[in-house]
Amino acid sequence: MKKLISIIFLSMLLVFSFSIGGSSKTCIAASSSSMLYSLVGEYDGTYSYSGGLVGMRLIVYTDSYGNYKASLNTFRLRDRMPVGFYDLNAHYNINARKYELSGNKVSGSSSPSNYITLHGTLSRGIFSGRMDTSNGSFYFSLTK
Repeated sequence: MKKLISIIFLSMLLVFSFSIGGSSKTCIAASSSSMLYSLVGEYDGTYSYSGGLVGMRLIVYTDSYGNYKASLNTFRLRDRMPVGFYDLNAHYNINARKYELSGNKVSGSSSPSNYITLHGTLSRGIFSGRMDTSNGSFYFSLTK
C-alpha cells in the first residue's frame, strides 16, 4: 500500500512540474508578443556620429502573417536628403529586456552601411538605445 501511495504521489508531482514548465513558456511568448505590440507605431528622432546628427524615421508594423517588421529611413537634417533605407525584422529579447530590430539596406539606398541593428528600450513613448552598423555603433533616440 505504501508503494502504491508513493507511486501515485511521484506521478502527480511529475505531472505538476511539467504543467508549471509549460505555462511559463506560454507566459514568455505572450509577454514577448505584447512587448512587440507596444512598439508598433511611427517614430521620429536622430542618431549622432562624428559628422553630427542624422535624422531617423522608424515605422514598426505587423505584416500580413503577423510578423513584426519595421522600415527605417535616415536622412540629413539640414536638407532632409535621404541617406539610407532599411527593411528590418523586429524581436523582443526577453532575457536582455530590449527590442532588437535588424535588417539590410534596401537596394538603391545611398547609405554606406549594408546592415543595421537597433538595440533599445521603450519608455514613455521614447525608443532609444544603440544602433550597430557596418560602419560602427551609434546612439539613437526616437519619439513616438
